[in-house]
Amino acid sequence: MAERPHVFMNMATSLDGKITTFEHLKVRIGSAEDRRRMELLRKRADAVIIGKGTLVTDDPPLLIRDPQIAAAREAERGAPHPLNVALSSRLDFDVAGARFLHQNPAPVLVLTTEAAPAAARAAVAAVAEVEVVEATPDGRVDMRAALAALAARGVTQLLLEGGGGLNFSMLELGLVDEIFLTLCPYIIGGVTSPSMVDGRGFTKDAVRKLTLQSVTPHDSGELFLHYAVEQERASVRDSETFAGGFEIR
Repeated sequence: MAERPHVFMNMATSLDGKITTFEHLKVRIGSAEDRRRMELLRKRADAVIIGKGTLVTDDPPLLIRDPQIAAAREAERGAPHPLNVALSSRLDFDVAGARFLHQNPAPVLVLTTEAAPAAARAAVAAVAEVEVVEATPDGRVDMRAALAALAARGVTQLLLEGGGGLNFSMLELGLVDEIFLTLCPYIIGGVTSPSMVDGRGFTKDAVRKLTLQSVTPHDSGELFLHYAVEQERASVRDSETFAGGFEIR
């Protein structure tokens, strides 16, 4: 059994890399074609994973709504929807009001840590499966432990759907293998607007390098990009064109 699933990220962003406005609203910027492609990726996945921020902001059951795609997945995989997985180290969200938990026809798993109060665990366990995994020194869900727990459940293909903080953590740990990105024809702007990858960011010596696999333009004005994430980090050298600067390759 593999130590972890193969992880592929799927995100839709504005041209400037934002996934919503500074108001942190539930906003969908992708077209119907973007939705179709997302559902094909969900069809491929054994499980789809999101962080607590996405659960709270979007509260999305991670479903396949196209009847043909759902039927094809059920015929091939035995279920119309992949396992829905959410992360929360303390289960400190509105459990009673979460559509992800209460209005979700897909199987649901919440990964948490020992820091989650017993009452919160019981509340989630009443409507979904709960598994406690190791925590990082700063109290977050340890993503290596989380992926190992999913692998133990037979998950070999894991779709990562954000948000930006979880995406950064996974990239930082070298746990992302592919990225599917829809570039949408909008500019959102804003220093505080959430982006595809947030977190503290990489230093110049830790920048992740990608290899382009395909580019598909669409009449919606979108570009559908597919990248492989390289195991080696990008190289850094002194710039030959501006003093004191660096070039990342």
